Amino acid sequence: MPPSDATVAAVPGWLVGLHVLGVIVYAGGIVSVSRLVSLAACGDDGPRAALASAARRVYLGTCLPGAVAMLATGVYLLVADPGGKRYLHDPSGYFHMKLTLAVLLLGVDHAGLRLMKALARGTPGADADGRRVLLRLLHAAVIALVAGVLVALFVVKPR
Repeated sequence: MPPSDATVAAVPGWLVGLHVLGVIVYAGGIVSVSRLVSLAACGDDGPRAALASAARRVYLGTCLPGAVAMLATGVYLLVADPGGKRYLHDPSGYFHMKLTLAVLLLGVDHAGLRLMKALARGTPGADADGRRVLLRLLHAAVIALVAGVLVALFVVKPR
């Protein structure tokens, strides 16, 4: 039985707006941080320290609050289901695709955070080239996952 109009109207617009804002801030921040970390890995010691510090500030000031807003509102919308949309029983698979991409992005973010911390401590000379390649691949993975989320939101979403 489809939800009634009164039930669907119960989803607060500001809650969905906060969720979307969290996604936008988090995705933009993580792309910026991954690029800063990638640049820091290629630089000399002076620029490396400055770029690593900038990446940390962007991560803590932008990515983390965006991720918290995204996760908190997303979990609430999923568990409480205020609009009666039954996301977990979506036959189109749209929600599951979006959730999978979001979880993958959080995993890549976690891997990048570990590399960012290692870079801030100082990169050993023998491992520097391997770490540079990993950071460039991480930046490419972040961009691909953000693009995948955008495709999921605007192209695949059932109307």
